[in-house]
Amino acid sequence: MNRGLFALAVLIGGLTILAVAGLFLFAEWMAVKQAAWQNLNYKLSVPEEFALVAVRFWTAYWWLLAPLLLVVGLGLAFLCGAAAMRERES
Repeated sequence: MNRGLFALAVLIGGLTILAVAGLFLFAEWMAVKQAAWQNLNYKLSVPEEFALVAVRFWTAYWWLLAPLLLVVGLGLAFLCGAAAMRERES
């Protein structure tokens, strides 16, 4: 069972880091797309508008959300790893 908890800890930690990095990359990509759309006077669909709102929120509050997501995700990964170590000892 402790192998499963270690795997879960690695999965949670890895996905947390990838999610935060992905949010930064997505925000950059959407900023480029938004500039192109504005130059073409493109009418945005509902999902595109939602993506722009989400990106604006991320770019405004990344300094608060990124550390919070990392602390919660990596803390959860640490707890899974600690539980696996404790299970191994007993």
